[in-house]
Amino acid sequence: MTLAQPVPAPVRVLVIEDTASLRMLVTTFLQGHGFETAEAWSIAGARELIESFRPDIALLDLMLDDGEGYDLISRMSERGIPVMVISSKDAPLDRILCLEMGADDFLTKPFEMREMLLRTRRLVKLIPAEDEQKKTVNTLDFGTFRLDLVERVATKMSGLGSKLTDAEFRLLRLFLENQGQVLDRKHIGQEIFKRTFMDNSRSIDVLVSKLRKKIDTETGTSVITNVRSTGYVFNADMSVRRD
Repeated sequence: MTLAQPVPAPVRVLVIEDTASLRMLVTTFLQGHGFETAEAWSIAGARELIESFRPDIALLDLMLDDGEGYDLISRMSERGIPVMVISSKDAPLDRILCLEMGADDFLTKPFEMREMLLRTRRLVKLIPAEDEQKKTVNTLDFGTFRLDLVERVATKMSGLGSKLTDAEFRLLRLFLENQGQVLDRKHIGQEIFKRTFMDNSRSIDVLVSKLRKKIDTETGTSVITNVRSTGYVFNADMSVRRD
């Protein structure tokens, strides 16, 4: 006689969509494929469910009953919740903005349900492992700054701090972990956005520029150097603290 193996808990998906018929269709389809779901149709409702339902993954429509859901992207990304934006907005700048704010994928309406399912299953791989969430907090120091890996704040030793967006945080951490190495734009895009990256040099340049404004203002000189026709290199004295 062998002991039965514990059945893993289903992945919890928060579906944030203000069109009732589409919301019901998506949740029913996901439930039929083993996911546990909760529904929200407003920013306020989504915020409540983030706390009470504690989703593993979120599918987010940008245009909701009480406004645009951009702030929800940052809120969930900061909590380690993978986010797929599902929107009728299909302009490149809309996708870039969502990715910069921490979205992990972008699906344009109208869409096939099976494609939505496939992309949702891919997001499962991005859910932080339980043991990773319990790891000792690390603090990275560079130049006159300290990067808090939990709060995602780059703080000058004198006390001034700059809150980073999720994409800025990922970019700075990537630079710090590859100190002195030239990183091309395609590699940066793949690492920051965590998926196959269609080369878009402009989006990377904009992200680097935003990060520079937050950390170079205090240092007086840029620690991020542009390598012509290639990408960027980060040069700063760095140390790691484990608290």
